[in-house]
Amino acid sequence: MDRLPPLYDIGRRIDQTGPQGGQPRKPVRWMIRGLFLQHLYQLSDPQLEDQLIDRLSFRRFAGLPLEQQVPDFSTFWRFRQALAEGGHLEDLFREVTGQLEAKGLILKRGTVVDATIIESAGRPLSDEAREELEQDPSSQIDTDADSTQKGGTHYLGYKGHIGVDVGSKLIRRVSFTEASPHDSTQLETLLSGDERAIFGDKAYPSRDLKLRCRKEGIYYGILDKAYRNRPLSGSQKRRNTRKRRVRRYGEHPFSAIKQRYGMAVATAKTKIRNKAQFIMAALCWNIERSISWAKKEWKVTPAAAT
Repeated sequence: MDRLPPLYDIGRRIDQTGPQGGQPRKPVRWMIRGLFLQHLYQLSDPQLEDQLIDRLSFRRFAGLPLEQQVPDFSTFWRFRQALAEGGHLEDLFREVTGQLEAKGLILKRGTVVDATIIESAGRPLSDEAREELEQDPSSQIDTDADSTQKGGTHYLGYKGHIGVDVGSKLIRRVSFTEASPHDSTQLETLLSGDERAIFGDKAYPSRDLKLRCRKEGIYYGILDKAYRNRPLSGSQKRRNTRKRRVRRYGEHPFSAIKQRYGMAVATAKTKIRNKAQFIMAALCWNIERSISWAKKEWKVTPAAAT
């Protein structure tokens, strides 16, 4: 964490939120490092407090002096809520990504865009139930999640979207929506603008983007899609096979986000909180991946260095 971008500027912005005066706020460095531990080990807020009390390694990582009392679990909850509502997690993600780019870990050879459905822990609501909740809201029921259909199966929840750097597998862009919007609506959001190639599955075909890529000399790696009475030709099928070998880069971060960082199910009751968890999971992936990636002998050169 000491090699990651300084958190003081973000910390000052966070410290300016919420009520002023009263008991001094805990240093942002402690709180953010605590949130990283929480996502790395999939801990609840009370479990995070207990582990910081019991484990010296956790206390050292967070930077908590031995004589310092550990913040209680409600403090972590309020801090995370302030991060989410103020958009500070997006700032933190951009800061971390910028630092990784400055270190030459992002290759900029291409971007893989991908999305995954994250099911809500709640149950579908009838129109009548939604109307009742509008009149009498409940903090225990997720009313932000909506439904989508994939492969004949209906899902209730959200979608996480990422733009992944080809080669390094580091996430450069993130987006989080309800489940119903089509994947292609987030395409432009997931592009960084300096990539040399763009890859994605059949959900992202865009004629305008294809023409723009041709004009700017960018490789258009979106999978070709068959239409009614217009099946794919043999050459299109072969191109799709080659493109899939690169497109799989997006699957690895999603696997870690869901299985290692606790986003297999959207357990929070609002979109804002679930989005915060998704961004923190993406941050954890980038930090973990950057450590292993920095140790490798690169067989490719960052685009910025050529």
